[in-house]
Amino acid sequence: MGPAAYHLVEASQDADLVIVGRRTRRVPVGPHLGHVAHAVIHHGRAPVVVVPLA
Repeated sequence: MGPAAYHLVEASQDADLVIVGRRTRRVPVGPHLGHVAHAVIHHGRAPVVVVPLA
């Protein structure tokens, strides 16, 4: 239980790779990553792959 971003960042300490999904946006402007993916990319220790969800 708790914030997903916190748990993924913590789990990345011992991970070889973290994979997070993101929704596909139809709007051409604005942020394309959510706060969870953003937090893991900037605060995680493992490499991060962001996969757009179909």
